[in-house]
Amino acid sequence: MKVIDIKRLMSGIIILCMITIIRIIFLATDGTKNALDSAFSIFVYLGSIAIVLGILYLKRDFVLSLIQNPGEKRWVLIYFLIVEISFLLKTGIMPSGIYLFSVVLSLWLFITLSLLLPPKLSRIFDLVWMIIFALYVLGQDIYYRIFNDLFSARELVSAREGFESSESMFKFEIYQVIVLMILGVMLYLYFREKKTTHLRFHHTLLYFPLILFVIINLNSHYPKSSERIYTSEHYVYQTLFHKETFVKHFGIFHYVFRDLTDSIIPPFSTKQDLETLDQHFENLSKTFDDHDLVGIFEGKNLIYILAESYDEIALDETLTPTLYRLKNEGIDFQNHYTPVFPRTTSDTEFIINTGQIPSIEDGPTSGIFRHNTYHTSMASLFGEKDYQTMAFHANYKEFYGRHILYQGYGYDHFYGQHELLLDDTEKRFDTLFYEHMKTYLQTDEPFMAMMITFSGHSPYTQNNAPSMAHFDLIESAYGNTISDEVKHYLATQIELDQMLSMLLDDLETWGILSDTVIVLSGDHYPYTMNQADYEMMSGEHELYRKQHGNLYMWTPGVTSRDISYLSSSFDVLPMIIRLFNLPGEAKSYVGSDILGGDETLVFFKNYTVYDGTKLIRMSDPYEENHSVLKQAYTAYRISRLVLRTNYFKSSNMDE
Repeated sequence: MKVIDIKRLMSGIIILCMITIIRIIFLATDGTKNALDSAFSIFVYLGSIAIVLGILYLKRDFVLSLIQNPGEKRWVLIYFLIVEISFLLKTGIMPSGIYLFSVVLSLWLFITLSLLLPPKLSRIFDLVWMIIFALYVLGQDIYYRIFNDLFSARELVSAREGFESSESMFKFEIYQVIVLMILGVMLYLYFREKKTTHLRFHHTLLYFPLILFVIINLNSHYPKSSERIYTSEHYVYQTLFHKETFVKHFGIFHYVFRDLTDSIIPPFSTKQDLETLDQHFENLSKTFDDHDLVGIFEGKNLIYILAESYDEIALDETLTPTLYRLKNEGIDFQNHYTPVFPRTTSDTEFIINTGQIPSIEDGPTSGIFRHNTYHTSMASLFGEKDYQTMAFHANYKEFYGRHILYQGYGYDHFYGQHELLLDDTEKRFDTLFYEHMKTYLQTDEPFMAMMITFSGHSPYTQNNAPSMAHFDLIESAYGNTISDEVKHYLATQIELDQMLSMLLDDLETWGILSDTVIVLSGDHYPYTMNQADYEMMSGEHELYRKQHGNLYMWTPGVTSRDISYLSSSFDVLPMIIRLFNLPGEAKSYVGSDILGGDETLVFFKNYTVYDGTKLIRMSDPYEENHSVLKQAYTAYRISRLVLRTNYFKSSNMDE
């Protein structure tokens, strides 16, 4: 058998580098998966494994010394490996080809650093990171179960809101106990170990990580065009735009370090960003199309109701007659999507009010960019028409920083729980919320009002007072055919319906019903509900289809219409601009006027779009719809720069 030596290993690396260069330059890696490209990929991957095994064999004396005399470090390594693998199994994340190399690299670097530290400091270092890793994985597991995503340390700015919003979803699972038991057992074995391992520097500690780094890059994808940047593992690593994909490539252990370091660096903009935006909007030829409803609501009041967790599984002619009336007697947008972004309700509010894509890479929009202002927003445009602009919510106004956000959106006033004199029980009832706010609608001046309801919020249990108030009605209608959780959810929507009935009655009493347009949409599907129950009720199983939402527009005398055009939250503001003849420009918004019939895209978080027939993942290197990819890339990129530069800043507002 030939002896493995460093020259052969280096020759192998050079060959793999040459094949990778050929793939990048000559093979069509964007949109075409040909046999030669696949063969080269397999060859590079198998060759990479051979290189790693060869190095370990070449330096077997050093490696064996670590294995035979690991001391307490063996328990650290075993602990991290067990928890790493258990997290993948629990979440169902399938590792990619470079996962193995990435995990070996990250664990090697960690153990090396620990071994090189002075013994006492090394033990403290190990202990701290073992505990941090357990808590981090447990937190990610809970978050993933709720949101189908992983959280970022940057979201700590809205941690209070996230905890309060999803408090009812924290459920005991055996996995939580298992992770804590693993931690306890490994800490016991760690401190029981009498021998403390310390290591002097060895050149293998340096060049083995370098070889692994090269191998990871050799097995990475290199997109040929800027529109395909989301297919690159380098972009995933740099931006953490899709955290699940990061873990798929690099592991949850590596994600802890990358996430924490990323949270330290705040997003920033450059002069070049402003120049890019100026050039983009100057060259953009996007305009509004004419249709028969342009200006039909000019001069009328607008009440926009963003209904907490409203989904049409709750729609019933008998139980929710007012919702049924709005849908069937008004304009019903039947192919409407309400994408769920990281900060759920708050991000939907942002989309409706600004027509932009919320932050994906830079942390929560409501936290990182809460001081941005928008002269292009809904309230700002109505303000230019001398409307009073008001927003109402039954929760306290500091929640998600709405007292700051809505000033940036251009509203004259935001009224929260304390301004409306609601106690903690009253605020959960939409009917009581309305009773406390309705006096602000009694005005002779034209007004635009945003109402964000609360009763539909979880928990869907006996602890939900609005649900208990209407539970008997649901019980009588459904009996034992659905779960109690679904019954409680449906009962909360009866509270919403009764509030709507009160609103319409009062508008008629005040003599302004015919001068007022009601727009209603849900803020997101009820993702806090047991998803097996929701899927049974809705018939939807794919995540993007669950975000197929609702949008109703109603005013007395409007001709009932069913609109089948594809639309989403991003298209609402452009449509309102046209219907109310507001002074906005089409090119200032991501979406289009729904009623204009323009082709549009539904933008989801993690750079995924829907074109009405197909869900397109921009991270898929073999996606062939290049025109959609280019359009989506531009929209995501421009929205990100708009946020970072505060590009639509209102000149008459303080930042």
